[in-house]
Amino acid sequence: MDVRKVFLLGNSLLTEGMAHILEGDPQIEILGSASTVEEAQEALVNQRVDAIIVMGTDDQTTIRVCPILAQHSDVPILRADISQNQVQLITSQNIEAKPSKLLELITNIPIHR
Repeated sequence: MDVRKVFLLGNSLLTEGMAHILEGDPQIEILGSASTVEEAQEALVNQRVDAIIVMGTDDQTTIRVCPILAQHSDVPILRADISQNQVQLITSQNIEAKPSKLLELITNIPIHR
């Protein structure tokens, strides 16, 4: 059984609640938590995590985690909004900086109508 290593970010009351929920699962190990993006960046410098769970209740949460996403582009970020019963998966992928790669990426984006 593989254990997933996660890090929690957000309001201490919300993160404490989420930690309590996750601690009961033997497949999840909580490596730490932070109240701010800056604290999280410091704490994550020498850690290998499988996911970062951001406890957010507003639209600005996604914008605030951009520095973490840039620093840890291979780590998915799960934005959990308990008040809305939603989880948003935020990922990043680095590609070669060639115009042909950018054009290929754009043409493969699904069209939303």
